[in-house]
Amino acid sequence: MVERGAEAVDLLRALLNAADQTVDTTALSLHVFEHRHNAGVLTYLNSQGPKHPRAELIQFLQVQLHAWLGDGSDAMAALQSYDPELAPDKVESAIRLLLKEPGVEITSSYSGLPHGAKQSLGFYRHRATWGANERTFLTKYSIAAAMGQEPIFYFTVRPLSPGLQRISPSPVLFNRSTRLDLCLLTMELCEGSVPDISSMGRSDLINLVKVYQALSEPDLAVLLPHFKDRRTEIAFNHGYLARSMHLIHEKESFAKLMAWIVDAVSTRGYKKEVVEAVRSIAKTLLHHRFNTMVQPSLHYAFLHGDLHRFNVLSSTHGPVFIDWARCTIGPKQIDLATLLRRHGFRGTTELLQEIGEWQQLDPVNKVLFALALVVVSLMIDIPAIKNEPSEHLFIPAAKCIEELLGAINDRS
Repeated sequence: MVERGAEAVDLLRALLNAADQTVDTTALSLHVFEHRHNAGVLTYLNSQGPKHPRAELIQFLQVQLHAWLGDGSDAMAALQSYDPELAPDKVESAIRLLLKEPGVEITSSYSGLPHGAKQSLGFYRHRATWGANERTFLTKYSIAAAMGQEPIFYFTVRPLSPGLQRISPSPVLFNRSTRLDLCLLTMELCEGSVPDISSMGRSDLINLVKVYQALSEPDLAVLLPHFKDRRTEIAFNHGYLARSMHLIHEKESFAKLMAWIVDAVSTRGYKKEVVEAVRSIAKTLLHHRFNTMVQPSLHYAFLHGDLHRFNVLSSTHGPVFIDWARCTIGPKQIDLATLLRRHGFRGTTELLQEIGEWQQLDPVNKVLFALALVVVSLMIDIPAIKNEPSEHLFIPAAKCIEELLGAINDRS
């Protein structure tokens, strides 16, 4: 055990002292996380002073290591010495400025994430009290890249939409270090429970779909400059649905997605009729050059980008959507394909019909939604989906796409 511990320190030393000017900080972080319980790793990091060529990176790893070990006071001490802009007192000042109440007292407590994401340094919970009043705020410390689009959502998109303001936490502060890839985001803490979408009552489901419509409020023309640096990403994870479809109007992205769904359904043990249905979808869409029918100005809207049930809270004020790191622009309504796919094709589209949204979607958007249900099913890729009746989703989605494309061509 001692020998293995020494090897971990030796490798860390070699990585930090490499002659190559480019250092893979993610690889370093993963190495430290893997050996976080090795006392020698922390001892080595603490022994390296400010004269080390990569002193800032070492300090950054120290913060991460303390956070992963759940050492709240040590993590925050390291964080504050790392960059005063990330210190908790900056957050508390911002909360007081927001509240504008005399005599506010703020109690802050740190919670590390010993088993959490490698990109996160943990959370601070801030309880603000004055008189009989109380509000609670949450600060997330993270590698800036892992914040994704959340700062853009909270400080650019959300102010454009009263509806979005009602269904998402209120932001307080975003600070980014000027030294390394690290930042904090503070927002009001929304109390609520994670709903069970599969057993949720009809009226609650309809209300959830209605509330979601607030995402269509922001003006696309205003948002486009903030989402211009996009690319298509596809993976076996429901969080990639929007990323796989948000550029579907472009020939290359469209072809890439069609190739992916055919490969996914053909090589991962799906029923014969499902394989045939998905292959037929791809063949039909490619034959009709469907991407040329998609016009972003008509068929796209703002998207949450990762709307699984754990990013929805049932609160006393109604549904609240959290974690906007993957928000983007793409085909209207497709977030609901992720959230509601367990209700099948008919169940999901009937919910949209009941509030009048399905009727308002033009045929191209209906094709996009049917395709999204298929794509996200293949991304989730679990035995329960492979074993469900083909008529639950795949077959009716394929029929819908074929009929809609036929009608589009008849009219043209």
